Amino acid sequence: QMTASAGGIDIIGTGSTGDDVNITAVSGGTSIHLLATNSTETDAITLTAAAGGIDISGGSGGDIDIASVGKSVNISSSENAANAIYLHTDGGTQETIRIHNDRGTVDNSIEILSDLGGIDIQTANTSFGIKIGDDTSGVPIAIGHSGSTVTIPGTLAAGSISYSALTVSQEAAAATATVLTLDQ
Repeated sequence: QMTASAGGIDIIGTGSTGDDVNITAVSGGTSIHLLATNSTETDAITLTAAAGGIDISGGSGGDIDIASVGKSVNISSSENAANAIYLHTDGGTQETIRIHNDRGTVDNSIEILSDLGGIDIQTANTSFGIKIGDDTSGVPIAIGHSGSTVTIPGTLAAGSISYSALTVSQEAAAATATVLTLDQ
């Protein structure tokens, strides 16, 4: 046990390579806690690598949980490169990645936003495809804005559709006179 009643405690490793400072709990059932009990600072606990990276890894017996009570969890990167933030799983055929808002009731309770670039959603599985709003009947799906162009390059298959009014129009500069074709 190390205690400082009025000052700090510094643990410094000055070696040039390898694991210079280790804090280890080796017995079964033991754990390591970093705890700031009275600090109200926004950086009450800080992990910093001045020149290298930081790895957080968990063994096969437990998950890695990041939680904040009453505050936000913010993950950011300033790297100017592809995959600057990368969420990846590679554990097997039953793995999933889920983004879940449990209580938000506003119309953008989950928002995916790109200020200057595009958004690309892809799948390589032609059996499952990309599903939007297919779990609950009657969910309205809005695509585009009144001034947007919505392009569907492949075949659009629709179920039963009913409208009280339907308007199909064509831009004046369109290269073809065909406005709408309906086939069985």
